[in-house]
Amino acid sequence: MRIGLISDTHSFIHPEVLVLFTNVDLILHAGDIGNEDVLISLERFAPVQAVLGNMDAHTFKRQLTEICFLTAEEKNILMMHKPPRIYDKNPTYSLRKKFSADIIIHGHTHIPRNEKRGDVLLLNPGSAGSSRVTSNPSVALLELRQGTEPKVEIIHLASLPG
Repeated sequence: MRIGLISDTHSFIHPEVLVLFTNVDLILHAGDIGNEDVLISLERFAPVQAVLGNMDAHTFKRQLTEICFLTAEEKNILMMHKPPRIYDKNPTYSLRKKFSADIIIHGHTHIPRNEKRGDVLLLNPGSAGSSRVTSNPSVALLELRQGTEPKVEIIHLASLPG
């Protein structure tokens, strides 16, 4: 299963994302979406699950929450906008225990992250917003296959004029 990871779009879909996410099975948006049009654009390629970010104060037509939990290819995935350390002093232990998470995906920092902490994989696709929002836009592709370790590719996008 190929999963497109995106965060911090702030109402902007980078044109490269539309090419990169052409062959994904699922898209996970880790918050600071900006507006409903971002989700509608992404849904042209694959089903989308998203969480609210700290900049998503307005109401979306769909019901979004601050935390999302799902299972894919026997991996338990927990997604939130802010990094887990903001929620808890020991995220690897307590979030793993509370949600049985194998993979924790977050956004907020605009800095890509692919870090294994114990048996938990911590991922942040970075920010896919315009250059007004980030100087180094990025997304990630997550490959999940039963019985194998997840494969993660952080993809840096071309900076566009802001």
